[in-house]
Amino acid sequence: MRIWIRFVAVLIISVGISGCKDSDVRQFETNLANTNSEPIVIGILASALHNDSLLRGVKLAVKEINAKTAFQNHPLQIEGYMLPESESNEMDIVRKMIGNDRLLAVINGLNTKHTALADRILLIHKKIHIVIANSSMSISQDSPLSFRIIPNDRIVSRQIVDRMEWNWHNVAVIQERDDKRVLQVKTFLEAAAESGINISQTISFFPWENDIRQLLWNLREKINKNQEYLDAIYIACDPINLTRIIKQVRAMNLNSPIITPNDLQNIIRLQAAGSAANGLLMASYFNPDAPEPHVQEFVKRFRSEYPNNHPDLWAARGFDAIWMLAKSIELAKTDNAWEVASEMLLVEKWHGVTGRIVFNIAGDVSEYVPYYLKQYCNGNFIFLMEDQPIPLCPPYP
Repeated sequence: MRIWIRFVAVLIISVGISGCKDSDVRQFETNLANTNSEPIVIGILASALHNDSLLRGVKLAVKEINAKTAFQNHPLQIEGYMLPESESNEMDIVRKMIGNDRLLAVINGLNTKHTALADRILLIHKKIHIVIANSSMSISQDSPLSFRIIPNDRIVSRQIVDRMEWNWHNVAVIQERDDKRVLQVKTFLEAAAESGINISQTISFFPWENDIRQLLWNLREKINKNQEYLDAIYIACDPINLTRIIKQVRAMNLNSPIITPNDLQNIIRLQAAGSAANGLLMASYFNPDAPEPHVQEFVKRFRSEYPNNHPDLWAARGFDAIWMLAKSIELAKTDNAWEVASEMLLVEKWHGVTGRIVFNIAGDVSEYVPYYLKQYCNGNFIFLMEDQPIPLCPPYP
């Protein structure tokens, strides 16, 4: 039903594009400008975890876009909103965002709960919502103004399993018991079953459990009793908890390769885990060392703008989100949210630095998304191509 609602909305939007528009919009369509030179405001909603990196990618894109003739009189303007720790202040930020009449869109880098809330509020206030961080299947995207430019958990799980099935046939699962991780593991188990991968054991723990060594000991004993060889361990948990869980896994002498759908960017956190983090494999959708010319051009421009920083996934996603929005504004020749959203949805394809992005009618990216395995090894990240064997990086070198 939600898909049909969005489809009908798109048809209505398309009719509106070809129909009559008021004089202000017609004047804006002439050259995306009028004499008042009012900016088009884009809100960036993020947490402290990746705020700086995201804003660097966004600011680079805005600098390049505002140099274009079409945006001389209506430049893009960024307003950043960092989520505070206090839940009571969260709504104050949302009210402040939607109170800005010039706000066209919000780029959202938050978790499931906050993303779902933002989706509803931004639709009511007719603002475009671009999700760049949350892959959860629980994000319904009821709104025809809502888009997700990253693959959802079902796509991520299939791609991980496609990569695993060449090497691994017997896998254990460790799962944190929250809504996102439950759905994440469900999609992984479905993909594993389709590919004939055996799930040896599954254990789960609550988010407030800091020590799960007893559960891990039980897991090890069952594996030994069954005389199994464990090819890999799949861990689905909050990224903040991942290094702690990895250290406990290794402490219980479970030395099989570990793979996670989380794409950790903070190498300092992994270094703090010591040798226990060695060999960790992650699903990743941006490789700054990829040979494609458009990726290397982006890296070059980014390093020129920020000499002491290297672009990561968050910088690339912020960069792509802003450029996609700007291209849609140019195609729509207006800053009307409904018409810009129509161009985003109906565009045949968009090739950003994170790869090709094609939306389905629900505003999610299509099945094909460029994908890498990223391995942490001795203080460095190694990106693996599709046909590249997984290099050995022992947990205890």
